[in-house]
Amino acid sequence: MKTQKLQLLVLASFAILALMTLLPTPATAYQSTSSATILDGEYLEFDSAELGSGSTSWTLTYSVSTQSGDPYIDVFVMRESEFSSYSSGSSFYYVIDCSVQNTRTVSSKYCAPSSSEKYVLVFDNSNQGTAEPYGYSAHISYTVSTSGGSTVNTDGFAALGMACILGVVIIIVVIVVVIILLVRRKSAPPAYQQPPPQPYQQQPVYQAPYQPPPPPPDPYQQPYQQPYQQPQYQPPPPPSYGGPPQGQYNNPPPPYR
Repeated sequence: MKTQKLQLLVLASFAILALMTLLPTPATAYQSTSSATILDGEYLEFDSAELGSGSTSWTLTYSVSTQSGDPYIDVFVMRESEFSSYSSGSSFYYVIDCSVQNTRTVSSKYCAPSSSEKYVLVFDNSNQGTAEPYGYSAHISYTVSTSGGSTVNTDGFAALGMACILGVVIIIVVIVVVIILLVRRKSAPPAYQQPPPQPYQQQPVYQAPYQPPPPPPDPYQQPYQQPYQQPQYQPPPPPSYGGPPQGQYNNPPPPYR
């Protein structure tokens, strides 16, 4: 199962890379500033794939200049369907507002055809236009930029080769990551496994043994209370005067009258 997932991951990565090399990219990505030599009777072409034309929002800006002493040149912007007539030497139609003929310098030409047609830019050093090369080559310096369309990578072999290289790199990285994960898993301690849950068992509730309540007190059975007895009066002993003992008088006192 893990091997199948790995294979699917690798195949998906390779497919994504291949599509990325073929899908359109924003037209603002195309901008070229360079120089070239156009021989007598030849031309320099920028096709629709490079320029990214084919959208109503597509615009083109270019500038070109020739060296001193070089022949005049013509600059044409035409539809892609007209380019076959131009390249075969037949009559053709071009966009007047975007083209300049019999010139040595174009400082900055802005072109917005506002059409969904595909367009081609041509720097011409032949007798197809009004300029004549007179057997001389034209050495030009140019800048071409577009916006608002889409460009496509036309170098299929280079794109495919780059996709293959990136695919191989991704495969190697994935294999290394899988090996590292397997090594770590083997060296790691076994993971704690939680025991399965046990069925709930209610704990018995402690109950004290039954004790009947004490009987209520009988109102007719009062506890016995001993009646109160007043203590008997005890006369204090007679005072002692220091005379002879009581009952031993020689002459008793006369009776009271």
